Amino acid sequence: MSQVTIAEPVSYNSLENRRIVQDAEAVKGHAAVAGVFTGKVQALVATVKRWRPSVVFASAYLVVVLLMVAVPQLFTKFDPVENDLLSVNQAPSAAHLAGTDYLGRDLFSRIVYGARYSVGIGLAVTVFALVFAVILGTLAGASRSSFVDNVVMRVIDVLSSFPSILLALVIVGLTGSGIQNLILALGIGSIPGLTRLIRAETKKIILSDYVQQSKTFGLSRFTILVRHVLPNSLGVIPYMVTMSVGEAIIGVSGLSFLGVGPQPPTPEWGTIIADSRNYLGVAWWSGIIPGVVLVLTVISFTVIGQAWQKSFEGRD
Repeated sequence: MSQVTIAEPVSYNSLENRRIVQDAEAVKGHAAVAGVFTGKVQALVATVKRWRPSVVFASAYLVVVLLMVAVPQLFTKFDPVENDLLSVNQAPSAAHLAGTDYLGRDLFSRIVYGARYSVGIGLAVTVFALVFAVILGTLAGASRSSFVDNVVMRVIDVLSSFPSILLALVIVGLTGSGIQNLILALGIGSIPGLTRLIRAETKKIILSDYVQQSKTFGLSRFTILVRHVLPNSLGVIPYMVTMSVGEAIIGVSGLSFLGVGPQPPTPEWGTIIADSRNYLGVAWWSGIIPGVVLVLTVISFTVIGQAWQKSFEGRD
């Protein structure tokens, strides 16, 4: 005789209670996520409130400059290299916000498009120098052999014995003018300072207590380097890069002013200032306005870099 299994009736109350519990857990999960998000927003707001007005202004200014680099068409409708001999050396007006130059070119459009060259080349110089500085600084700071450290640092001492602009002029004189050679020349001149900073930070971290304790757990030197030393030693990079970009922009504009950077009619800031030298008596705006933009850009990078440095060092 076959056995008949009778299913127990499902209690409506038990299903309802289970659903209530699941809903409560879901609400709790959403609340936890919302709490984390709210905490991050509050932390960000607190950080912004601690910022000085100079940092806020510098940040806002650099956002505008970076938009000029990315989408210059958003700011002007004029062609930066188009000549208009009927509008030569016109003062700033509603038609031409920054006036025109000696060839009738809209100066505002040249400044906007020039950001792509000045800031773009400055960023490329910094990235180039940073790659080699990280390799050399980490190699010198983490090497067990004092011979390797001494060799790397003697090379750095030789490079740093020349003023960066003079070294860049020598390299450009040997390789020729052009954007690629300009990046190479200024990048080589920027390597020594960044290398020294990364080397010092690497040595400090290697001698720290938590790295010494990790050795007692039998971790290999490579594992310690990748897991502990590099992530912490590279924490100095944000403020190093920010301040280095400002220095690189000055270098790019300075060499362009001397005629070894991007060549006319390229709307680079240094080239624009160089073109205005003979017309400052009749068209002061053609040199003063791009000069002010250049100075404000460099100062903004420096201010933000110093703010990041204070944050990294735990200072107010």
